Amino acid sequence: MTKILVIDDSQELLDDIIETLGIEDYEAQGATSGQEGIRLAHEIRPDLIVCDIMMPGMDGYEVLRSLRSDPSTAVIPFIFLTALTSRSDRRQGMSLGADDFVTKPFAVDELLSSIETQIRKRKELNDLAEEHLAELRNTIVTALPHELYTPLNTIIGFADMLQLEADTIKPDQIISWSQLIRDAADRLLRLNENFLYYARLRLALTAPDSAESFGKSYVEFPDLVVSEAVRSQVARANRLNDLQIDLADVSRIKCSSENFNKVIAELISNALKFSETGQIIKVSSR
Repeated sequence: MTKILVIDDSQELLDDIIETLGIEDYEAQGATSGQEGIRLAHEIRPDLIVCDIMMPGMDGYEVLRSLRSDPSTAVIPFIFLTALTSRSDRRQGMSLGADDFVTKPFAVDELLSSIETQIRKRKELNDLAEEHLAELRNTIVTALPHELYTPLNTIIGFADMLQLEADTIKPDQIISWSQLIRDAADRLLRLNENFLYYARLRLALTAPDSAESFGKSYVEFPDLVVSEAVRSQVARANRLNDLQIDLADVSRIKCSSENFNKVIAELISNALKFSETGQIIKVSSR
């Protein structure tokens, strides 16, 4: 049964809402103060919270700010009950993360409709999260083992050869084989880091707050960032003579710095991996 927490300093209104929600097969509990509401939110972990704005002591804005700052309650759908109708009041609530507003006095159907809408949205997000998790599990189960085999086989193979030929192997051969083992280990480490990075991105996108934060980060002067990163990576491969850069001037792009740098590093890594010395590597933007 869906659990709803109602916070309102009016005991009469609180009782009416709880009774109505009970008739609609919701499991409703009430609090007559912001402090009590926060305590109950952590105690019962409701599926949705309905909260008055104008309350003595801790008002609804403070309640919402407190709940949104705690990871355990940050994504609970939150509906404000309010007699305030100005745009600035609504903007303040939305900026704190309110999902909807129901203006007092309200019809029962209006409140129920808002609750049903937010519950449905939450279910859709949860279903999407489950889909992403299923895809992630499938990717890890099917792709990861295959990608790991090649570097692991290299490490195991040359380690076995070092053991078997320990008495006769020449120093230069030891250096050569140990370098191959080190290269394979580096590749294994990179694969592991990439899979963990991919998993973190997929999981982050299933959380509304995390997904929203992706659109709030910017990279300043991305053309300069790309140029510096590309030249550094290509120089380490001794292929600066193969590099051509033609980047448009861009003041900034909407992307986190970490994700942007990761994308550039992987693109250049693939370009180096799948081309030979003498082949042109062109980096351009429009």
